[in-house]
Amino acid sequence: MKHAASYSAVPRMLAIVTLVGLFVGCSSSDPQPVATAPPRDVKASPAVTAPVAEMTTAGSDTDPKARPESKADAESENATPEVVDAVADTPKTVPGKKGRDPIYNPAADARAEVQAAVSRAAYDHKRVLVKFGGNWCGWCFKLHDLFHANQEIAALLRSEYEVVLVDVNSNRELLKEYDPNGKHGYPWLTVLDESGKVLCNQNTGSLEDGPKHDPEKVHAFLAKWQTERVDAEQALAAGLEKARAENKRLLVHIGAPWCGWCHVLDRYLRDQGELIGVDYIDLKIDQDRMTNGKALASKLRSGADSGGIPWMAILDAEGKTLVTSDGPRGNIGYPGEASEIEHFIAMLNQTRQRLSDDQVSALERPLQEFAAKRQAAAKQR
Repeated sequence: MKHAASYSAVPRMLAIVTLVGLFVGCSSSDPQPVATAPPRDVKASPAVTAPVAEMTTAGSDTDPKARPESKADAESENATPEVVDAVADTPKTVPGKKGRDPIYNPAADARAEVQAAVSRAAYDHKRVLVKFGGNWCGWCFKLHDLFHANQEIAALLRSEYEVVLVDVNSNRELLKEYDPNGKHGYPWLTVLDESGKVLCNQNTGSLEDGPKHDPEKVHAFLAKWQTERVDAEQALAAGLEKARAENKRLLVHIGAPWCGWCHVLDRYLRDQGELIGVDYIDLKIDQDRMTNGKALASKLRSGADSGGIPWMAILDAEGKTLVTSDGPRGNIGYPGEASEIEHFIAMLNQTRQRLSDDQVSALERPLQEFAAKRQAAAKQR
């Protein structure tokens, strides 16, 4: 089975609109680093099982004094991440009821989830959007729905942000750390940079238009705080310079925000960063988000870009291509099947300088485990 996404499926990247004279009410805070919980890649908060109160119809929800908290069901760790989005699943209307499926998990370790989002943001050069609120908050659901229903906003979030929903009742101290002097209505938005520093605290009341949020104001706010574009050629040059300085190879992988398997590969390389770093400088080229990204991708692939993404190449410190992910059956994409894993390990064996046999086996093990889980899940379907 091919895991590489076809270029023909690529939607055009959302053009970034330059907004002149539009200021959304946002107060910048002094730098507030995220607490140093050990980074770990966590999934979106699992849904809670308690019923949800009826949505309110006007105004940002104010700070509730006492709301009941609910226990959460654990999300299966064996779920196959076919597609990884920055935004959680759209809540579904419960037939015959006025309530909504909950979107906040009061039992989640919010501090660890934010730290994990910061780690992912640092890897992808994104921002983190922390959305404080609760399942009692009608306006939280309204903003959540807008994040999904509006295609431009959804695309901007997926490309530029790691989104974390934090139940405020369970995490008041975290909110106070980010905005110690604020008077908070909900949903409350905090934007963090890729180091975890607070860039902005936003009262969403200023983003409203009558009984709903104004899509243009929400889009303008998100566009204002997104990162500056990185030039792909400059990123490649910097990666090669670091490879020369450390006597390593450069592992280049090309991806895009819409590509689910690209995110799966990113997660694998992040998780195995210590071992990969023995012999390689890990460089991600985002063909959609980086300036000159598509041109560099085509150049590295010698114009033969029909094999889809993710695509990988290992270069020497002078920029010469030593091996690529184009195997006997084409681009392996994420190595999720036996033949693909075999080719990826061959790529490492052909180019490694210091990695031991045991270390290469350690890099292969999670790929084999992932493949086994997918096979087991397929048999159950």
